[in-house]
Amino acid sequence: MTESLSVSSEYQWCLDEFNGVEFQDARLNARCSELAMQMAMQPSLPLNQACEDWAAAKAAYRFFDNDDVTPQRIQAPHQQRTVERMTSYPRVLAVQDTTFLNYTHHPKTEGLGPIGKKSQKQRGFGLHSTLAILPCI
Repeated sequence: MTESLSVSSEYQWCLDEFNGVEFQDARLNARCSELAMQMAMQPSLPLNQACEDWAAAKAAYRFFDNDDVTPQRIQAPHQQRTVERMTSYPRVLAVQDTTFLNYTHHPKTEGLGPIGKKSQKQRGFGLHSTLAILPCI
């Protein structure tokens, strides 16, 4: 019984969180919600394992390979919901961290920039994350 409640709440969260995602194609909108659900059910697994079978994994890869699917479009409804949730509290802490992901030893990876000291000749990218949390009062 607990498992079905968990599935139901995760499913509802995905529907709520990605409501309003807009790819100008109803099929892509539906696929986004479906992928969110699959990944929410098994968040520690890579995409190909979180999908129920090879056909679902292939559909997921096609989704992400579509030029209309951009990180900005995927994130937009989630960012909007986060701001909406934050406005209902008098104080929200925005905890931030920066890290650099080093892909120097992956020479075929495209779109990387220099990281570290110039003499190190390292390639990768910077990741600046922010976590919104409520203070204990």
